[in-house]
Amino acid sequence: MNKVETKVRLHFKLSDSKALYPDQVLTIANNNEVKKFLDSQGCIVITSQKYRTQIGNKSDALEKLCLLLKNALKPVVSRKPTKIPNSQIRKRLQNKKHTSEKKSFRRNEIKDSD
Repeated sequence: MNKVETKVRLHFKLSDSKALYPDQVLTIANNNEVKKFLDSQGCIVITSQKYRTQIGNKSDALEKLCLLLKNALKPVVSRKPTKIPNSQIRKRLQNKKHTSEKKSFRRNEIKDSD
């Protein structure tokens, strides 16, 4: 049980940051991961109580903030739709035909035995 006050709360106000451009601030503010940490004033609030020392928790909170901002500023790569290769289409159709033949043989056997 942690009886000493070692918990750290880091407040980072996006709008007052001089290290970020205005378009970067908008990108960060609209990120879904960052929205979890935003409060009503537009501050990112990160808490850390991982370590038993306040210094360790401060460095952990700063690392969390840096990682959060880096991930928020990464450009989103859109997925390029790919075409299904003709060989795969042929293989799928062959399997379907084989299955239908198997089932048709079963049906014929049942009809002949009656």
